[in-house]
Amino acid sequence: MRGVLGSTMMAAILVCQCAFSQDEPSLSTKPDVVLLVMPQGNGSEVVTWTYAFKADRETVDRHAKAMGDKAGMTLTNVKSQERTLANNPKPSDYLTVVEAQASGLIDTTAGAAWLDPILAAFAEYDTLRIIALPAATVAYAGPLQFDSDSLSMRSTIQPGAWEFFIRLKAHDPAALTIPKLAPKEPPPPPARQTQPSPYLWAGIFASFVVATVVSIAVYATMRRKLHSNAIAPEKSRQ
Repeated sequence: MRGVLGSTMMAAILVCQCAFSQDEPSLSTKPDVVLLVMPQGNGSEVVTWTYAFKADRETVDRHAKAMGDKAGMTLTNVKSQERTLANNPKPSDYLTVVEAQASGLIDTTAGAAWLDPILAAFAEYDTLRIIALPAATVAYAGPLQFDSDSLSMRSTIQPGAWEFFIRLKAHDPAALTIPKLAPKEPPPPPARQTQPSPYLWAGIFASFVVATVVSIAVYATMRRKLHSNAIAPEKSRQ
């Protein structure tokens, strides 16, 4: 598995904001962690996550272990590094980006995303943004939104790009769960189904490079500090 450095960057992202009520997850809120999951066609998955801050290696390893323990697998080739999109970065401008290999988070046969291992691993935070990049031919069969006493989830589903924005109301890993599949029952009335799309993706390419660019661009957009083609790596940590 190759890292994010030294590769050609190819990504086009079109972001537009959408208004939600204050008690719902909102794409206008900067998430604490952005995660991308990319199935590789052989049962394995590329997983990357980006913290909204610099995280030490102990934190990275703890989250990787917690995710694997919940999913019944071990994340391998876990690598982390500090990156930024600022032209003249200050220490506070750097974010920690992690890449690893996993399995079992996306069921391409059932069209489902298993979010529980991610929720359990990052239960200490308030907001998570999870993006799954299956093949465009995989039809999504999970819930479009979900609410419980412990969390609220909203989603934007496009061919080849499933996005989930989750607000955690409680921080007990055991209580954080979202059904993999939507309930088999008649759909709610149209008035309740209507939900404007939070934003549109343009040109998503399944690679580590795109995972990093997308993750960091989320934070740069929230900060209004997005600088085109100005990625400045600090130092890599193994």
